[in-house]
Amino acid sequence: MGALWTNCIFLLVCCCGSGFGSPNKCDEVRKVFQLRQIGPNQLLPVSPRPGSDLQVCMSKNLTCCTKKMEEKYQVAARRDIQNLIQMSSTSLKFLISRNVAAFQETFEVLMRQSENHTIATLQESYRSMAEQAVGPVRELFTDIGLFLLGSELSVDD
Repeated sequence: MGALWTNCIFLLVCCCGSGFGSPNKCDEVRKVFQLRQIGPNQLLPVSPRPGSDLQVCMSKNLTCCTKKMEEKYQVAARRDIQNLIQMSSTSLKFLISRNVAAFQETFEVLMRQSENHTIATLQESYRSMAEQAVGPVRELFTDIGLFLLGSELSVDD
């Protein structure tokens, strides 16, 4: 977040550069531009100038910002935002993958319990055909598990 604030400060200094220090110098803007390593110092004017060609750093007064500086600043701001998003998304990716793993483990446990309970119920209720049903029941639960985990199985098969 500090990089984003630095970029905001740079924009403020750039747009209002003539208000800092000597009214004919862009030293403060140069310091911020160098500090953030946004681009070469040759992009900075020596003294404030009209900014009629600017899109971000618009000012009715003279400014220490140039079109090239704006472009470099926008690239730096995009880079900072992408870095912040990447840093934030790393923890989200970890959280999601951890929850997916926990869900899969819980799902597998419930599937095994359901399978075992179904087989036990068949053995208690239909002793004579329970042995014949064990194989198809196991196959059914295997197929259900594969289907729910994204396999290209058809439930009808």
